Amino acid sequence: MNKALALFFVLALGTLLTANLPAKSCKVKSFEAPVAGSVQFVSDSTTAKAVMHFECRAEFDPTSPFDCECCEFRQKIKGEFKKNNVIQKVVLTEDGPAGSTYTTGVDLPPLTGTAQEDSRGTGAARGRYGHRKDPRRWQDQYTRAKVNTPGPIYSSPPDDRPAGCFYRMIDEPGRNGGLVSKDHFEAHLLFEDSIVDVCAEGAPKTVTSTTIPVDIDYTMP
Repeated sequence: MNKALALFFVLALGTLLTANLPAKSCKVKSFEAPVAGSVQFVSDSTTAKAVMHFECRAEFDPTSPFDCECCEFRQKIKGEFKKNNVIQKVVLTEDGPAGSTYTTGVDLPPLTGTAQEDSRGTGAARGRYGHRKDPRRWQDQYTRAKVNTPGPIYSSPPDDRPAGCFYRMIDEPGRNGGLVSKDHFEAHLLFEDSIVDVCAEGAPKTVTSTTIPVDIDYTMP
């Protein structure tokens, strides 16, 4: 057998083996949304803070044909914020990092409307919850090991946004500033949280989903 023919058979065999490999996909081992005990109302009259803290966690299966990089978290939101019984205008995505694809200037839809994708961070670090290609933020992180402790998460366990098999997010919807004594603040929100398979045909394809209602009714002292 000459070298050219041998090379042809090697390439053909490689193509055949590759074609028979199962496609990568996402398998969710666990999804806590919200994490038990994480939902807490936090207020501070000194800084005019009135927020509802909650966390979500997920673990993905790395065993072939599953691949953790195929799994991504998504969060959508709808509802309303009120200050002294006046609905406040809220823009979800004013800008984004270079190369981002989300729409500019999306207003928060009412509870009767269709939820829109939520964002986190500001300026160059602004991004969407769960999108592995968006910049990392402490409240939105994929890691190589499970995170059990509350609060900010950066380097322990090591961050692995492209392929981490563990995910945790922290959100604190509400108001930080802009309130004075006797101001009445309300927030009535519904979050639609899910894990999607970005490797699936017609991706992203929802693997599992849930909703998280948030209601705040607070009067500044």
